Amino acid sequence: MIQKPICCVAGKSGGHIIPCLQFAKKQYLKQNTPLLFISTTAALDKKIIAQFPEITDHLELALRNVPYWTWWKLPLFAFSFLEATWKGFWYLKKHKPSCIISTGGFVALPVCIAGKLLGIPISLFELNVIPGKAVGVLTKLATTVFICFKETQSYIKRPCVLTSYPLRFSEQDKKISPAEAKLQIGFSESKKMLLILGGSQGSQFLNNLIQQIPIALLHKYQIVHQTGAEQVTECTNFYAQNNVPAQVFAYQDNLAFYYQAADIIICRAGAGTLFEALFFEKQTIVIPLETKITDHQLDNAYAMGKMRPDLFSVVRQHDLVKEDFFLFF
Repeated sequence: MIQKPICCVAGKSGGHIIPCLQFAKKQYLKQNTPLLFISTTAALDKKIIAQFPEITDHLELALRNVPYWTWWKLPLFAFSFLEATWKGFWYLKKHKPSCIISTGGFVALPVCIAGKLLGIPISLFELNVIPGKAVGVLTKLATTVFICFKETQSYIKRPCVLTSYPLRFSEQDKKISPAEAKLQIGFSESKKMLLILGGSQGSQFLNNLIQQIPIALLHKYQIVHQTGAEQVTECTNFYAQNNVPAQVFAYQDNLAFYYQAADIIICRAGAGTLFEALFFEKQTIVIPLETKITDHQLDNAYAMGKMRPDLFSVVRQHDLVKEDFFLFF
């Protein structure tokens, strides 16, 4: 008997795509269940999705960004939104999924609207403490809303299901000792390791910050640095010129060995990164990404710091004083 497929929708961030897939695999996917995925046309979406062989079909929607500051682009945005809804409608009608699963993001709106029109159940997983703008609409369309921070319930005007963050790691990933993990990634087992995770959007500030740390302090560590796509060469050259043992990459799918090997982590406050650092129980300096559009990472960071003050230290960008920051080392 052919099973109905499951359809996931998320995009423009590994922090949305990966937990969406993990949640689908753990909660809904049975053996031989077809798995569909709808994303944006972003290169990062394609790269991440290509690493999941479980996905049997992939639809990309060329959805324009919301023109917050350029109102004259609204007609083009409206057209792309209607086109995405139309394409999503016929895709869902053709494949007849048993449910739609989303972790939010703007690309989920046209798909979930189409799914609602077709009567397809929708499971929404809000990963952050304070829901984003799109989630405000999606909660009205969803059949079930899942949350991983208990504080989130106060921001959503309907009952939610509190559940664990859909991690990509298991207890098996923690069985290797930190010393063995360092050897596995080619580092000395006796020297401390610093793991720097900027995420897909918040890397540049951290990349520049690390280069302001006195070289004498950096020499205490061997460093693994996820830089984002723009500054791999610059950061690689910085470490090489200063004789700091380091591994630098733009993005890494499997960070299990790196997490287990780390003695200290510096990161942004995407929910995934925070829950992964918590899972591996690592000392973590959290510097939340704050922009004109959103400061949801700040709420994530403070919620995690409240949950485990022994592990998480929160430092805001505009409060960052170099001398104080160096004390963490």
